Amino acid sequence: MQSRSWLIRPHTLLLIAKLFGEDVAAGIANGAEYEWNKDSQHDPFAKLNGLVD
Repeated sequence: MQSRSWLIRPHTLLLIAKLFGEDVAAGIANGAEYEWNKDSQHDPFAKLNGLVD
């Protein structure tokens, strides 16, 4: 089975959390095998894309 993580985006999870609660949003993220990063200071791709030294 192919991963469905491309269906889930941080803004989508934020909306779901606001409407239905964070537990529901976390369940959806886990079901799609998506790592929901809520810390804006943690960007594992920033260095890769030349945004930080």
